Amino acid sequence: MDDILVGKNDSLKSQLFKNNFLHPEILTNKKGFISSLLTNTAWETAKTTGIVSEFDFETTQKLSYVYAVQNIIAEKSSMEIINIMYDWTAKKIGENENAILIQLNARISDLVSQEQSLEYLINNALEDLK
Repeated sequence: MDDILVGKNDSLKSQLFKNNFLHPEILTNKKGFISSLLTNTAWETAKTTGIVSEFDFETTQKLSYVYAVQNIIAEKSSMEIINIMYDWTAKKIGENENAILIQLNARISDLVSQEQSLEYLINNALEDLK
């Protein structure tokens, strides 16, 4: 993304903004942005069946936090990126190419950081459950 922003890869940038529209499939290699939605089925099942009552307070708190962070990623951060990529007004490019790329770059960088934090939290919670 950085190369596109500074114009080092003009052919990629021209394909990305071909015919004055943003073509997000160029960034996602023709795959969907979200390959599978994150779910909290296991957590909801554990709460509904009462299994959570078997966990100590710290473990329950950690698992609650893991699923809260996961929800932020799925419902807020990912949707912000999708809104930038697929919103009709964002597709009216013209002079806004760099502004759109800067927004995407910032949101994707933030998402990567959130996912790294989530991975750490999950591994930490799994260690507690062993």
